[in-house]
Amino acid sequence: MHLLPSLTAPARAAPCAAAHVARVAVRIAALGALLLAGAAAADPLTVKITNQAGAPLANAVVMAIPPRLPPPRKPRPVAIEQKDREFLPFVTVVEVGTSVTFPNRDPLLHHVYSFSPAKVFEIKLYNGDSRSVLFDKPGPVALGCNIHDWMEAHIYVAPTPYFARTDAQGQARLNLPAGAYTLQTWHPYQNGVLPPTDLKMAGPQSQSLTLPVTVPPAKAKPPNDPNQY
Repeated sequence: MHLLPSLTAPARAAPCAAAHVARVAVRIAALGALLLAGAAAADPLTVKITNQAGAPLANAVVMAIPPRLPPPRKPRPVAIEQKDREFLPFVTVVEVGTSVTFPNRDPLLHHVYSFSPAKVFEIKLYNGDSRSVLFDKPGPVALGCNIHDWMEAHIYVAPTPYFARTDAQGQARLNLPAGAYTLQTWHPYQNGVLPPTDLKMAGPQSQSLTLPVTVPPAKAKPPNDPNQY
């Protein structure tokens, strides 16, 4: 007589468990919808930068800085290669807190260094992979090679996750959530600093800016001598 309640109890509990699973599924679906809605709320900003002669300016950095930064994210690792006795790419933009490696793809030694206030470091004579360098302060960082004087590259450490670099057509594209921003630009050869521009995102936008630059003469790159590093 006492066996019936114990046998029927699991049957009565099953509907409760199913209801709980259904409620959890609804909550997960709602959270996913919110995340998708947040991602969909970002609108494209296209910025075209020209120099004082009206020509497209490549390798300019464009940054959109909100009044309140979003929660910090883990920056992806970045690599700046040394190949054919040059740095590649010439300009790199990273967010504060990013680690950068400097792999040497040449069959000779390099010695990477920077004396910039935003990051002073050096990686002495080495080949192959390098240790990573943490860029934890905002600002420009000029790179050089202590062995090959003509080698040059630049890193801009951005205080915002919203940034881009102009392409050969002088265009940079950012995806920004709706809201207010301060738009800033930078180029390693700029003649001066452009005043920041106020920006309000509420749909796709485009802007055109002129950034005067003076490109210095390129340093001579001698023929490769396999007997020297």
